Amino acid sequence: MPQVLILVEILSVIGTVVYIYLAVKKKAIAWFFGIVASALSAWLFYHNNLYGSSLLNIIYALLGIAGFINWNSYIADKEPSYGIKWYFHLLWIAIGTGLSFFVCELLNFTTGETILYADVLLAIFSILATVLEIRKDISTWWYWIICNLAFSGLYLWKSLHTGETLYLYSLLMLGLAVFSCFGLQAWSKGKKKQEG
Repeated sequence: MPQVLILVEILSVIGTVVYIYLAVKKKAIAWFFGIVASALSAWLFYHNNLYGSSLLNIIYALLGIAGFINWNSYIADKEPSYGIKWYFHLLWIAIGTGLSFFVCELLNFTTGETILYADVLLAIFSILATVLEIRKDISTWWYWIICNLAFSGLYLWKSLHTGETLYLYSLLMLGLAVFSCFGLQAWSKGKKKQEG
């Protein structure tokens, strides 16, 4: 089984890198790679007892379908922009933080296992980032930068303290944080060209 988990992790990492690269380029096919990578990740995280990350990746796969449909039809020609006001971000951060605490306590109670608050918190904000990405809102990249850096630390901590091997995922998340910086730059540059 460990060899299967390593293979699934490698395939998921490759799919995720291709997804992010194509998303930065604003290509709708990116969502296909995101769906496959998310499905593989959900299975992997489930086997590593990271239930928040597993559930997150199931939601990613479902949101990927919405992203593919939107980017292929409804907003195919829409250029990225900042469409969400700053005070909505503050409201979402407050609601997301409270919701994370509630979900974590509920999962701890119902499963009888200790669920990491950071895992649930990052899952909720990653869902928000995906929704913003579907809308082609540039602020998505700020959420991705922060979430990917935090996930990198979480997976590294989990690998060092539990013996579970998520080193490749930790490195992937660090790489995705860098990719997200490029995404922010590319989408912002497109907005400036549109305004100029």
